[in-house]
Amino acid sequence: MDKIIDIAKNGADRYQESQLSMLEELCNIDSGSKNIKGNKKVVKIIENALSEMGAEVTQVESPGYGIHIIARIKPEHIEGKVILAAHLDTVFKEGDAFAHPFRIENEYAYGLGAADCKGGVVTILYAIRILKEANLLPNKELVIILNCDEEIGSPTSQELFKSEAMDAEAVLSFEPGRKKNGILTNRYGVVEGTIKINGESAHACMDGEPGANAVLELANLILKLDQKENENLGIHYNVAPISGGVGPSVVADYAEANFWVTVASEEAYEQVKKDMENLSGEGIVNGCEISTAIDLKFPPMERSESNVELYHKICKAASLIGMDLPEEMSKSPADCNFYSALEVPTVDGLGPYMYNIHTVNEHILVSSLRERTKLVSLILAQL
Repeated sequence: MDKIIDIAKNGADRYQESQLSMLEELCNIDSGSKNIKGNKKVVKIIENALSEMGAEVTQVESPGYGIHIIARIKPEHIEGKVILAAHLDTVFKEGDAFAHPFRIENEYAYGLGAADCKGGVVTILYAIRILKEANLLPNKELVIILNCDEEIGSPTSQELFKSEAMDAEAVLSFEPGRKKNGILTNRYGVVEGTIKINGESAHACMDGEPGANAVLELANLILKLDQKENENLGIHYNVAPISGGVGPSVVADYAEANFWVTVASEEAYEQVKKDMENLSGEGIVNGCEISTAIDLKFPPMERSESNVELYHKICKAASLIGMDLPEEMSKSPADCNFYSALEVPTVDGLGPYMYNIHTVNEHILVSSLRERTKLVSLILAQL
């Protein structure tokens, strides 16, 4: 065991500069969701690195979205399958990477996507490389799934998750580490919804022709949603954007709002469905018709027994190098939610420590990239 620890530690130390160099190259490419040109550049860099390690690489093209990578590393005698998951896209627009290039200041590395999720991609690649060179890869098929559409809900990659997870024994997800630098065993899901109001137009200042103000009704229902929040169930509504009416001189005959609502569990999702069914009966404006629709965008990743069991296995590996990994949860969803909903043991947060993600000030703690690489090497060596 001491030999494995030394190999993981020395490998992470030896490759830190190479990791940072690759991270810089990736972050300086605009690769926002649906940026086909940038996605191709990122895929080329990563495919080259995977091929050098002897991985079997498949590009899965999704028209209009980009290319997903599925890479396989197979031992001679396969005794199981583990998925390592991260994503290639960011939330940033064309030109942002040029305006905010990668840089290192003191103990931090700044770059668009450095934490979410390119740092996780780099962690995967080098942890496997370290074990490959030491001939310590496990007798498991390692399947690396890097999708290009996570930031917009993974609409084209969910089927890939399903097909690969069918016979997987675990999923290690590489979204960035959280406030306690621990491991995530559960994350809230998200429901996306709309409220539409049909009213009756009228002159805003005429006597005897009041109309039915759809904007007023929408305002009422937004306040009703606020009252339906439930901390115990993890239900929190955020309404935006809203629209309605044609001008201040006309009573609005139409109004619409979109919203997201977090759900911590299946129970919470069922409650949201009931809330929506009841909302049409909570109107206050005579003559207005209310309609609602919801769609489960990310299922909740609940704190299951299998997720916690996988977490404890990771803690055992971390203890070998004196790392404390508290169990954590997140109120935001990610691709791990889909894997966990398929009843595969799943944990998340294995990427480097994050700061200010989804902003042009996004950065990571440099030392956490080395620490996570060392940790993942140990995890994989003991699978």
